[in-house]
Amino acid sequence: KQWYQRRVRGHTNMADNIEEETNIHIQIENNINNETKQTFSSSSSQSIALEVPSIKQHFHIESFLDNSIYYQVIVLRDSYYVWIGSKAATMDELAVAITTPYDKIPSASSLLGQNVDGLSQGLATRLATRTKKVFFVSCNLPNDQIMIAFAEKKLVEFLKSVNVIQS
Repeated sequence: KQWYQRRVRGHTNMADNIEEETNIHIQIENNINNETKQTFSSSSSQSIALEVPSIKQHFHIESFLDNSIYYQVIVLRDSYYVWIGSKAATMDELAVAITTPYDKIPSASSLLGQNVDGLSQGLATRLATRTKKVFFVSCNLPNDQIMIAFAEKKLVEFLKSVNVIQS
């Protein structure tokens, strides 16, 4: 009987200690940008605020002569991913451009593919220059200069309509 009482008392004390140690509460509050912040705190540590990332996707299709041009834009917190193509689900190249405090022209690099014509890299550079944000761009269009110019013009209009680029 004594053994049983000590064991029950021990579990009760352990439960109380665990409850005290793990007195964690989560508060969710919406900030101005409708992003969610979670605050974790316990009795033995300081509070830590974590921002839950929000990702938005936008899709668009434009017609150019007999071809369709597909657009996908993924909006992250401080960067954007842009995919343009005339065939669905291909990624022949991927480039990134980021502004730096050291130069007016953004730094750009090819991440995937041969980047023979520099189309994705050039487009990423122009978008990063205009917005001062990081742009990942995959442009998968045929080497038709008129189609490329049309696609870029319509991309800028589309980015303005989804508030990525300010008018």
